[in-house]
Amino acid sequence: MTDNYIYIIVALLPLAALMSVLQVNPYNALVIRAILGAVAALVYALLGAGDVALTEALVGTMLAVTLYVVAVRSSLVMRLGIVKTKFHSDIDLEFPWIATDKQHKEEINDPLSFLKTTVKHHKEEIDGPLSFVKTTPFKDVETEQESYRAELIPNIRKIIYKHHLRLDLVEYPNSQALEQALMAKEVHAICTKQEQSDRILVRVHRLFEIMQSELTLPGTILKYVTVSNKEEKH
Repeated sequence: MTDNYIYIIVALLPLAALMSVLQVNPYNALVIRAILGAVAALVYALLGAGDVALTEALVGTMLAVTLYVVAVRSSLVMRLGIVKTKFHSDIDLEFPWIATDKQHKEEINDPLSFLKTTVKHHKEEIDGPLSFVKTTPFKDVETEQESYRAELIPNIRKIIYKHHLRLDLVEYPNSQALEQALMAKEVHAICTKQEQSDRILVRVHRLFEIMQSELTLPGTILKYVTVSNKEEKH
């Protein structure tokens, strides 16, 4: 009767293993895997195998779970290539309200900042009558890039987060470098602005299926691109 608790603890081993296999979220599976290792170490200790219990706790639980976390963290990622712009940083793209807060702080610290900016604009117009015309196209480009980035990229991030993926943005100087990066398999997908629509080229078929079924943003063109494996030719 005194050893009945040992049978109860041993019964937790297949139960924890089954729960770990049935998990969809890989991070939840790793937590249950750690619990499984701890239960196994406890069983070994109760049965008098202290050295095996110590090995299971250090190697089978701590070291193995740590390596699994690193592997899952580095593999469950989607690298999205975009054209680099000088107007916004990655922080402003992911958290657009930070840029507004920065402007308010500058105005609070320097009450004359608005007056200085106004004087600067008047000076530019006086020095060059066509300065306003020259700067307008750049402002239009900035507005277009800001609109598609602020709307499309957060939508993609939300979609892949449902599948336990994280989104990494990789910037390139122009569209040509962006397409070369896709063909060289440096990124999983690229996003460019094409006239009045957003074009997304994806080289991973599973990512293409996910985005095709869940990306419902109007004005978005989604295409699957087959990239040849150059290593197979050698």
